[in-house]
Amino acid sequence: MLSKYIFPILPLCPILLACSGSGNPESTGTGFSPFFPVTPGVILTYDVIYVPLGSSDSIRSELVIRPLAFRYLNDSTIVSEYAVTCSVTAARDLFTHGDSLMSLCQSPDRVLFYYSIHDTYPIRLLSLPLFLGKEWEEFGFPAVSSVLWIGSMSVPAGTFGSCYQIRRYLNLDPRFRSRFHVDEYTWYKESLGFIQLNELDSYGHFLLKLTLRSYSYISIP
Repeated sequence: MLSKYIFPILPLCPILLACSGSGNPESTGTGFSPFFPVTPGVILTYDVIYVPLGSSDSIRSELVIRPLAFRYLNDSTIVSEYAVTCSVTAARDLFTHGDSLMSLCQSPDRVLFYYSIHDTYPIRLLSLPLFLGKEWEEFGFPAVSSVLWIGSMSVPAGTFGSCYQIRRYLNLDPRFRSRFHVDEYTWYKESLGFIQLNELDSYGHFLLKLTLRSYSYISIP
């Protein structure tokens, strides 16, 4: 997951008050527009199943994405910072580069993802608006994403309608396209975030699965 745009690190406002309960993903109470993939003010907890390369044994763990701070760049762009905790390094490293922090820059036409608050090479994680059949490429990186399906999805956290299933094809070595690639299938729910992620290698072998177990909201003044 890598792409490129220089991004200034900005001071971030702390989140002041936590509140419990699952709430309604259509109305977060934060006052933000329903951006993807992680709405500012939502704590997301996932069940993780990870199969190391070359192994048939799976490792189970928990991954938590917790909002730390946010800042408006302008009326329609938000920069937000998140803490990521997980005992399975490979799962955590989907979102960070080892420092357990990630950052998003969310605007009406795209979501840029940064592995850390010091990262200057973001990924175009989503190109908005989403619709069936939409495709986009990442900046200078061999990855193509496409919207495959829109419908209802059930996970331990609940059943969510109008979810977007997105396939991200990552070509790890362009010289051997048919052999070295990874397929990521992610299901997104507007105003909540991603509710499931499956990762497969070029042979169709299962590598990683993240499933949303629960979510709760943070009140932001």
